[in-house]
Amino acid sequence: MQRTVIQSLTEVTRCTIALVEAVSDLKRERAVKRLEKKLGPWFKWQGRVLIAALPKLVRYFPAPVEESRLIEALGEDFDAMFDKAIKVTVRNGEEIIQAGLYEGVTEGFEYMHDQMGLEKAFQLDDPRAVKWARENAAKDIAKVNDTTKETIRGIVSKGIDEGMDYDTIAKRITKRFGEFAIGKPQEHIASRAHLVAVTENANAYEHGQRELVDEIQAVGIDMEKAWSGPDDEHTSDACRDNMAQGWIPVDRAFVSGAENPPNHPGCRHHSIYRVSREA
Repeated sequence: MQRTVIQSLTEVTRCTIALVEAVSDLKRERAVKRLEKKLGPWFKWQGRVLIAALPKLVRYFPAPVEESRLIEALGEDFDAMFDKAIKVTVRNGEEIIQAGLYEGVTEGFEYMHDQMGLEKAFQLDDPRAVKWARENAAKDIAKVNDTTKETIRGIVSKGIDEGMDYDTIAKRITKRFGEFAIGKPQEHIASRAHLVAVTENANAYEHGQRELVDEIQAVGIDMEKAWSGPDDEHTSDACRDNMAQGWIPVDRAFVSGAENPPNHPGCRHHSIYRVSREA
């Protein structure tokens, strides 16, 4: 009788956790779509801003292939043009990312609460969450713009090297920003806007979970973590090695050196937590 009751309770617990995870996955999917929907037009706006500033470099093209010195001279002028032009888009980009990060932190915290059945025993420190989202939004937009800068620099340099005219290079830049919004940089990622949205949501969700884990540990309950997610042809060796570790103390890094997912942009893995079995 006792064994039957225990088995029944175990099955109920398993079903409850599965339901919590399903609801959480749906919320995250919607959050990613909301963030992606805002980032797509933002990337296109950046493209229009840069095209408007591109005439400042018009003296460089078309250029004979043998005049490679022009490409060398382009560096400082390109940096000045890009940095000045893109500056007007930074604040809006930070606001978009900040809202997405805050939503992810909140959902990660709530998911851990529900998954562990704590019934709101802990509360998310909202001012701290807002501060984290604001600070990381600024850092993340800077990284996004750095990547964009190198991509566009490559297009301009290649165009000059191949003797393209101004209109051809401008069209290539416009096309690339369109791809940022609707292209396919990875098989399971729809666009660069989607890639950024997925990665930012994952970082925020992990931070939200860890906020609650730290609160639990602060009251004297030891916790442990594991790396979880799909293991298929798209799974990186680092993620596969992390999953193979199984459960480890929350303050220990995984074998890849990462404290928690995502291990790379577009990573599909996430942390799972439980009370330490040793405890």
